[in-house]
Amino acid sequence: MQTPLRQSIDVRRAAVRRVRLACAAPLALMAAAHATAGAQLPELPAPAPQEPQAGPAARPVPFVALDIGDALSRAENERKMLLVFWTSESYPDSARMRATTFQDGQLADWVERNAIAIEIDGPKTPAAVAAYKARAYPSVDLYDPLLGLGVERLEGYSSADDLLASFSGALVGGGVVPKPDGQAIEDPYAWLAYANSQWRLADGASEAARAYAWALRNGDTYRPGFRVRYFEFLMRRLAFLKPKAMEALRVMDYERSFVEGKLLRGIVDERTVYELVRIDWWLRKEHRTRETYAMLAGRGEAAELARQRLFRYVVNELGRYGEVDAVLAGLGEGGAVGYVAARLKHIDDNLARQAAGEKLRDEDLDSRSDAVLAASWIYDALLSAGRGRDATELVELIAQAAPSGRAFALFVERALARQQPEVALHVGQRGLEVVNGQQGVRQLRRALAKIPGYIPPPSDDSEGDGDGSGGGGDDGGAGS
Repeated sequence: MQTPLRQSIDVRRAAVRRVRLACAAPLALMAAAHATAGAQLPELPAPAPQEPQAGPAARPVPFVALDIGDALSRAENERKMLLVFWTSESYPDSARMRATTFQDGQLADWVERNAIAIEIDGPKTPAAVAAYKARAYPSVDLYDPLLGLGVERLEGYSSADDLLASFSGALVGGGVVPKPDGQAIEDPYAWLAYANSQWRLADGASEAARAYAWALRNGDTYRPGFRVRYFEFLMRRLAFLKPKAMEALRVMDYERSFVEGKLLRGIVDERTVYELVRIDWWLRKEHRTRETYAMLAGRGEAAELARQRLFRYVVNELGRYGEVDAVLAGLGEGGAVGYVAARLKHIDDNLARQAAGEKLRDEDLDSRSDAVLAASWIYDALLSAGRGRDATELVELIAQAAPSGRAFALFVERALARQQPEVALHVGQRGLEVVNGQQGVRQLRRALAKIPGYIPPPSDDSEGDGDGSGGGGDDGGAGS
């Protein structure tokens, strides 16, 4: 059955008709096609919203004056993508994108190399809207006419960075991307697409690692914010390449030395700390973060600030290795209760910000589950130091602010590890008073059953399994 768009085709154009017959049907199913395309293209992290970097080099994106059928035919003939800007005069964000996003020189360069771009006024072309299922104004679609697939759709206002970040890997599905040269040599998105292409080749591991390294080290110079946006993705790719290419390991080790050097030179901020932690995580050498934390001790005010910011990431490791003094020293002036209460409040505040639609930075994110684990190691350190009153106050804070079966089960286990069964029994019974949810209660009762001589109360319902992760009333992995 012909779509409304196909009925408007000029029947005299046989080539256009052929392209439409091959591509219009799959493109009309944009949502399903996008899922298929996503399986073919390398995963890219979602970009953070950012205003386009307009400057002296700004120039408009080269839109062509063609209808969608002719543009699709031209894109196929030139072996390029088709970029469609769905717009409407009645939507202010359409005019805003026209005045900002599509005046970005780097986006214009990308389009010239890779796509045929057209602008379509949706309300004036209802047949095209129906055939391609455009749902919002403004929005931008990227189509691959050779594969007959939709590559990506961004609805609402998008900056040039949003578009570049989403589309930079689009060429990988069709073959090898050439190494950046000429104008593209200073384009981090071109290097990213090239690296993604090499990553897929059997013998491209070393070249991919070098290209990812270029993007990691130089991207911010030409596109501010690039490193933050792609850091996690680049680390994941380099970690994957480690077994195949020593170059990937060298790149990661260099980045770690660079970031640690910043801390040692007194360049301390949350982002630098976060990058050090994540590099060590991707290297699977988390112990090195703890070593850096220890190395910074006594090196001055800036180093102490770095230690304060690192403490959240190392407290669980310090606890596991029995470094009681280091755990207690890292709590700061607020002590155990002050530290844990502040951390839980920070998590709750972040959840509220996210619920209000705010996008948080990676370095701001924390989870209630991880905070509860940290509280258990702090509790362990307090018991080891003979600070029973402080330990009891911490238990009461958790009873009020995070009464999960997991939290109290951990407290019981820590007390048993310190050979204090009476304390374990007391904290477990306190947990039974406040924990809600069958799964959380069962988890706590399993921990209590490890206490020598423990006799469950007659009302105990021990049936059911549960997965040990806590249930209703637990933290449930909630995070921000």
